[in-house]
Amino acid sequence: MRRSTRLSAAGTDEKGVWLVHLASASLILVAVHGGDAIRRALNVPVLRFLGRISFPVYAIHMPLIGSVASGAYILFHGGPGRGWAIVATLAVFFPVLIAASYGLALADETWNKRLNRSMRLFFFREGAPQAPGDAREGAILAAADAPQGGKA
Repeated sequence: MRRSTRLSAAGTDEKGVWLVHLASASLILVAVHGGDAIRRALNVPVLRFLGRISFPVYAIHMPLIGSVASGAYILFHGGPGRGWAIVATLAVFFPVLIAASYGLALADETWNKRLNRSMRLFFFREGAPQAPGDAREGAILAAADAPQGGKA
């Protein structure tokens, strides 16, 4: 009797995949936490920007593929060839994706600042419920006023 083995997308046995992912993530965390050179290398402006827009890219890439990329491909596919249409579509899609993601990241930062300010006013107003001798107020207020994304 043949035993069937389910394969993951990576082509490996599923039972061992979690161990590879766990080991890889652990090595990355140890390297970044323990090595100043790696931390400096990962703290370059381009990578910080990509980190800033990574969630908006994740959130909107499929709607943009379905709208912008599809529309661009339909527009360009009558040109010199299929390869040209794909290149032209990508040349339209990626700038739109990056611009839209950056706009969403800015909106999210604005929302976070307003929410932090509102929560600070609510929780630290005169007569607001606080723990007796709560020394965290200064730290919370400082954190709420701190710039996000490494920019002043």
